[in-house]
Amino acid sequence: MVKSNEMVDKVEEELRKKGEELQKSKKRELFLSNIIEYSSQPFSVWYPDGRLGLVNKAFEELTGYTKEELKNMDWSEHLTPPEFRDMEQEKLEELQHSGEPIRYEKEYLRKNCSRVPIELLVNLVRNENGDTKYYYSFITNVTERKKSEDKTQKLLVQLKQVNEELKVSNEELQSTTDELRISNEELQNQRDNLISLNQALRISEKKYENLFETMVQGVVYHDAEGHIISMNPAAEEILGFTFDIIKYKTSNDSIWQAIHEDGTPFPGEEHPAMVALKTGKEVKNVIMGVKNPSKNGYRWLNIHAVPELRQWEDKPYQVYTTFEDITDRKQIEAALKESEISLGEAQRIANIGSWEWNIQKDDITWSNELYSIYGVDPNTFTPTISSFADYIHPDDQETVNNIINQIISQGISVDFDFRIISTDGSTHILNTVAEVTDFDEDGNPRLMVGINQDITERREKELLNNALNKVNAYINSTLEYDEIMQLIMDLGAKALNVESSIINVREGDNWVVKFAYNFPDDIIGQIRSNKESPTSVYVEDRKEAVAFNDAANDSRVNKDGMKLHGVTSLLVAPIILKDEFKGIIAFYHHQKSVIFSEEEIDFANKLAFYLSQAIENATLFNEIRNSEEKYHSLYSSMREGVALHEIIYNQSQEAVDYIILDINPAYEKITGLNRSEVVGMKASVLYGTGTPPYLEFYAPVAENAEPTEFESYFEPMDKTFHISVVSPGKGKFATIFEDITERKQAEELLQNTLLRFYNIFSSMYGAILLVTDKNRVEFVNQAFCDLFEFDDSPQNLMGLNAYEMIEKIQNVYLNPKEALIRIDEIVSRGKPVKGEEVALRGGRTVMRDFIPIYVDEISFGRLWHHVDITERKNAEKASSDLASIVENSDDAIIGKVLAGIITSWNNGAEKIYGYSTSEAIGRNINFLIPKNYPDDTKLLLDKVRNHIKVFNHETKRLTKDGKIIDVSITVSPIINSD
Repeated sequence: MVKSNEMVDKVEEELRKKGEELQKSKKRELFLSNIIEYSSQPFSVWYPDGRLGLVNKAFEELTGYTKEELKNMDWSEHLTPPEFRDMEQEKLEELQHSGEPIRYEKEYLRKNCSRVPIELLVNLVRNENGDTKYYYSFITNVTERKKSEDKTQKLLVQLKQVNEELKVSNEELQSTTDELRISNEELQNQRDNLISLNQALRISEKKYENLFETMVQGVVYHDAEGHIISMNPAAEEILGFTFDIIKYKTSNDSIWQAIHEDGTPFPGEEHPAMVALKTGKEVKNVIMGVKNPSKNGYRWLNIHAVPELRQWEDKPYQVYTTFEDITDRKQIEAALKESEISLGEAQRIANIGSWEWNIQKDDITWSNELYSIYGVDPNTFTPTISSFADYIHPDDQETVNNIINQIISQGISVDFDFRIISTDGSTHILNTVAEVTDFDEDGNPRLMVGINQDITERREKELLNNALNKVNAYINSTLEYDEIMQLIMDLGAKALNVESSIINVREGDNWVVKFAYNFPDDIIGQIRSNKESPTSVYVEDRKEAVAFNDAANDSRVNKDGMKLHGVTSLLVAPIILKDEFKGIIAFYHHQKSVIFSEEEIDFANKLAFYLSQAIENATLFNEIRNSEEKYHSLYSSMREGVALHEIIYNQSQEAVDYIILDINPAYEKITGLNRSEVVGMKASVLYGTGTPPYLEFYAPVAENAEPTEFESYFEPMDKTFHISVVSPGKGKFATIFEDITERKQAEELLQNTLLRFYNIFSSMYGAILLVTDKNRVEFVNQAFCDLFEFDDSPQNLMGLNAYEMIEKIQNVYLNPKEALIRIDEIVSRGKPVKGEEVALRGGRTVMRDFIPIYVDEISFGRLWHHVDITERKNAEKASSDLASIVENSDDAIIGKVLAGIITSWNNGAEKIYGYSTSEAIGRNINFLIPKNYPDDTKLLLDKVRNHIKVFNHETKRLTKDGKIIDVSITVSPIINSD
């Protein structure tokens, strides 16, 4: 018996531990489910038979289908185009063979019939028999892939070449197993290299969207038929239409009202996007005018159309156009032609300077704006070939000389860029168009003219955008933190034209230098306090990039540290991951102080954002991968019973029964049935009911995939169940159930107990009001309604808010304001109140009890009990008045019982007989009868016993001082209610 008890204890302890583990697992499951559901990375679970399981919101957005629609479709038929199905089957077979995650690309057919290229990272989950149970995949939209896609395509070509070589090798060397093994190893190495390079490539489409959303150029995507399928905010602003308005429109739509530069109509089939789709070639620098409704006029666009082709296909599957608004430039050109503004004003607006060079006289003339561009004074500077050359950047001087000689010798027009160093030391990039416009009689060039435009700002933006594109591509091709951070520092420093950079990470109350670019090696690992790192603390508080243009004189920086490393200016951006500050990335100028532009500050913010996104995605990937085993075991660990079923239909396609396909351990524990006797059985046979239980609930769910739930008492098991029903696929359903027998019995017992209490309360004379802890009226009786003058029945008052009830009863109180204050005081104190009298209108008085209700120190509500004591109060008052009259009467008024014992003695009796009240009460009335006088008290008491009143009976009585006095006595009987 002892051993048996110990074994029971061990089992109970083991069950308790498993229960705790299950709770933790469920919390973990909820946490992981939330991570997957709200991740920007599309995610899906799918089964070998074509069913789709769990999908997240990003997957819905990618395909255009809702979760409900996805549940009812075959992923292979509805989402995968036919040309990809064989390839995908091969990939899945490879996955089943190796068990290692695989990556491959294909397309999805979206709900709107468009196609979207994707990359999948697919994992395999097996059951206990080693068979494929389901797949789960992380999906990346690779529409925007550019340089990274080129790199991937090259690797895919290499892989194809290796496969072809392997095939040839296998055919030629079938008998040589060693060589076959070597070839297989080479193939494996190539595949591993490809997987390594593409691991988690494009985990989050969000990063592409950020760049897409923030570009200053307009971008519009057309599908293979020319329909618009995507556009960025810049395109909406330039065109004057929101995406919702022009979605799926083509270039032939009349909404565009497009025109050529000469004002003639620009037909839709000649639009750059349509030409690129037709020819499969890029179309560059096409000028088009488009009517912008919000601007109330035409906007002039410089359009570049790029067709996108899949590998081994020669027809574009889509085309994207990029364009910039050149309306201002066109307006300047038009203004120049029409002479509406001066040439000098036009040059100032466009930051353009012009020049003329008389080659034979070596005489050069500059416009005013050109002097401004070079930063020289026209009153002191004389432009010559020599003085002009002094400002050309040393690295560009030879190139400029060669181009000028080419123009002179060939007499052609040349468009080129070169750099100058302005008088203030700043570097500018000039775009130059120059040509010979006049020749002498011998054909020698005589006059060269040119236009210089300062494009420094535009080039800086391009440089920053290119750097962001490179960073974006790289962080999507690796999850290695060290590589990502080092690359960001390197590219960021070069794009900002700074000399060095670091990444400073917060660890507790300190700052640690984790990565550095162009700093001494010993700076890595240096630890600084908040006091020693005021710059990092300041940026942490601001939560945005901050420029410190004059570090030597800025109180927000550590001046000693700046001096030590010779820092003149710095730009610092915060690294924030899920609203949690992680550290900063800083860029330094050492040679001279500079003023960072708004574009550079914005660039630093985006760079830090990309870094945090890369870290987040890598963290998410590892989290999901590491938790795979727990997530997979949830089914087996659930406390609720789970069973998977398949409907059996007759020839008329009517549901007549169902088969149990699978169950979890909790099913066995709850039902007492073993897996071996359940799986594969018909429900009608298994449960011994003749007809399949609850088929009327299950069949509609299996047919329409609309989930349902219900509670029911199941007689064969003598249990009550709560059952939830869902459908994983057509003709199938799963039940998730729990045994609620004890709960239902407890609820029924509680309900019966409450019913008895309510019946007692209903019949009570006192007015009862029961309010829950949630301030809802739980119960009132008819006496309460009568007391507070309600026309409503008690049933109509139940469920009211406590404040609504107070509103109804407040006017019944004699002083409503004071009554409500007192009620609030009683409730807030939460202490019992007994026998409190409260005045009501109409002269009524109630006695009120307040009883707070607690169960195991937990508040469950409060009980108010009222009793109308108006009659009692009136009787008490009448009695008090009568007592006052008796007490103050000059006549002697004496109360006594039939035995003659005195019970009351008023002032009149004291005066007449001389005895005090204390001396008289309790004595027999006989002590007042004089000696030798007949005792008439017996006669008087006998009459009283017979309810006979005695009037003016004259007799003798004895006073305290011994005097005998004459008295007239009237005796009245007092009769009780019985």
